[in-house]
Amino acid sequence: NLVDTLLDEFVIAHTAGWMFEAFFLRDYGMLIFVSVMFELMELTFQHWLPNFNECWWDSWILDVLICNNIGIFVGMKLVKYLKSKEYHWTTFGQQKTLAGKVKRGLSQFTPYSFDDMRWDMMSGPTRLLQCLAPCLMNLTCKVLAFFLKYILWIPPTNPLNSIRLLIWFAMATPATLEWYEYISAPQGASAKVGVFVWLLLACIVTEILICFKFGRSIFVEPWPEHVLWFWGITGAVFTTFMAMWYLRIYSRYYYRQKNKPE
Repeated sequence: NLVDTLLDEFVIAHTAGWMFEAFFLRDYGMLIFVSVMFELMELTFQHWLPNFNECWWDSWILDVLICNNIGIFVGMKLVKYLKSKEYHWTTFGQQKTLAGKVKRGLSQFTPYSFDDMRWDMMSGPTRLLQCLAPCLMNLTCKVLAFFLKYILWIPPTNPLNSIRLLIWFAMATPATLEWYEYISAPQGASAKVGVFVWLLLACIVTEILICFKFGRSIFVEPWPEHVLWFWGITGAVFTTFMAMWYLRIYSRYYYRQKNKPE
């Protein structure tokens, strides 16, 4: 029944997962975008993955409106709280007690800072594409988790699933910060993509190759026609929107250059 569903351990883990995701994206708009897009991913791949076959109220009400939003809200509040918290970064040798050394060791796996990230997704077409990159990587990581479980016959309760998520979280937190600093660097600055971004991308490619290698003979059912139509129309609308946005910016630039006094 409804009470058992709300108190299910996977529902609690689902909410906690979105709380942790708020730690590295730190933006309500991007978090809600990823939340909605993941439900669309479930509808897209439910003909291959039985675990994605859920009733509408489970997907859009329990997951998106309740669990996801609660996790996002709590996570953003924690980010705001930790932002104002004072930290004393000391070395292991300066810690006098065993508890202090353990606490200092665990702090190595937390973000260096919890400052706000102002992604400003709609400030320009290029900025929008740059902000969509971590969202797409996030979605890919989520979807791959279900594909790997299904292909490799990993039970949901197997600790490998939790270990993988912890590793991904440990990589995604610094990688997101590195990508944010890269796209936010002043124009002309010699900024480079950080090593964690490349590491995260390499892990995603590796998992995709594993799915292709071991899943080619499993996922043979053709794509449903309504799925192809939906993503085809969505892709066409998005491409047209971006092209018109770039054209509008170029036309303004061309007009200013043409009327620039000599």
